[in-house]
Amino acid sequence: MTFYFTIPSGNVSLSRLEQFAMERLQFLIQLAACKGDVIQATDLCMQLQHVEHSECLIQGTLKDKISHFVLRLASCIDAGMADVIFYAETQLFAFRLSCMTKEEKLAFLTSLSKHMKGRDLESVKHTTTRGALAVLANILRQMSLTELADTWDEGRTDRTISVPFLFALSLVAKRKVNLHRGWAEVPYCMLNDIFLSVFGCLLQSATKKAKKQMTLVMEDDRFNKLFHKLKDVFLSYSSKQNCGISCTKVPLRCEDVDAETDFFPPCMRHLHQQLRQRHRLSHHSRVKYTLFQKECGLPVHEALRFWREEYSQEPHHSAGCRHNWREERDRYTYNIRHLYGLEGARKNYRGHDCDTIQKQQPGPNEEWGCPFQHFDQAKLSEIMDIEDISQTFQSRISHLSEHGDPNAACKVYFLAKLKKMADRNCIETDLKTCDCHCNETRQRISAGCKWTCEDTRTLTDVTEVKRDQLNIGEKKKIVPKQISCSNCRILCNRTPFDKVPLQEFHKPHEYYQNFKFLFEGLTSVRDNNVDVESTF
Repeated sequence: MTFYFTIPSGNVSLSRLEQFAMERLQFLIQLAACKGDVIQATDLCMQLQHVEHSECLIQGTLKDKISHFVLRLASCIDAGMADVIFYAETQLFAFRLSCMTKEEKLAFLTSLSKHMKGRDLESVKHTTTRGALAVLANILRQMSLTELADTWDEGRTDRTISVPFLFALSLVAKRKVNLHRGWAEVPYCMLNDIFLSVFGCLLQSATKKAKKQMTLVMEDDRFNKLFHKLKDVFLSYSSKQNCGISCTKVPLRCEDVDAETDFFPPCMRHLHQQLRQRHRLSHHSRVKYTLFQKECGLPVHEALRFWREEYSQEPHHSAGCRHNWREERDRYTYNIRHLYGLEGARKNYRGHDCDTIQKQQPGPNEEWGCPFQHFDQAKLSEIMDIEDISQTFQSRISHLSEHGDPNAACKVYFLAKLKKMADRNCIETDLKTCDCHCNETRQRISAGCKWTCEDTRTLTDVTEVKRDQLNIGEKKKIVPKQISCSNCRILCNRTPFDKVPLQEFHKPHEYYQNFKFLFEGLTSVRDNNVDVESTF
């Protein structure tokens, strides 16, 4: 792991310099095209073990440093190229950081300590760089390196470190940390975010510094030709890879999993509920749920934290497993890292698809299974009652389940929950300010939307009052419309009543992604439209 503090020195041929830069550039473009997808990024990084001339991408090597600094200079000639390289370099740093074992973390901290030892921060002129280095120095002086590596690896939440809030903006934005006079109290379980923020700040400030030297560098025709050749490769290769960074996926966090279960398919939601109740899962259930979390975007370090917190609790008397994290830490850590492709054969395992789950038969003490294939009607009805599925839909789901069509039953279940959301027409939203007399609001009311705002400044009810009075032909005239109220800062998505956008899903994580996409209001009509009225 490296922050690329020092520019490498020595002699290298121009052809080798170009080769290193080209290989790294193509890799970074592919990494940017993953848009934060953990599975795709893992696949891409795993290929490096088998690709010839990949030494320029192996962290800490001389070729890694050379290719990084060449691209840092090359990015100064094109803003679009600079944005993609910066994003991809931070993603690569985050991936390397999340994959480190405790021993690798100790080695990383030791190397960092050697670099910071005896360094005079007051001599650093750039304010941002000086602040970033001060953060690193503050982290290193908290405790011994061995204890720091242990605390970091264990994901301790009971111990915190004070960091200037500017280096914890991602955590502050999500209300993950407490603030006191401009300092954020960051738990050690979130240390990865601080290192990533410091890396980004150092990279940005170093790139700005490099731009000031570009006039001198471009006087050398060899570098001039090389940088423009890299730019041409970037423009041609990036257009094929679709490496725009505007729609990147945000990785899940351990503490967000409970809230995300609202979007889980019933099979995985059932596993999560069983885990929270018993604090244990059987082996096959744990494997299936871990792979599902992985495909939903939970990084390996957050997965370790999730299972550590759960398995550190006392198991319920009904749980078949009595092991705990303290005694079986190494085994559980190895198993989770193995599922993420970081141990053993380093195979990037995928989650089980619906057909595989349905064809397998769970054991008598195992929690996993497809509710529409393996659960009896009493258990299935209990799950649907908890989700407040109406009796009409419950009858349809039960009929399909009894007649051996679990995929169709799951689809109806999905649409039943989705229809509840569509009937509300808008999702309950927190308002920053509220003025119900603005023109946009009056336009909504005249269009058939009824708004009720309470003193809590929360949008509590948005209904389409004329919907039930319309015939089918009139309903189809309602077009998708998105109105943004500048005063209320409300985003109102109005979806056609007779159409709900739906993609096919054959794996549990596809169910999750599709439902979450629709729930968050991205309701533009896509190629696959489902007629809700005819479906039911």
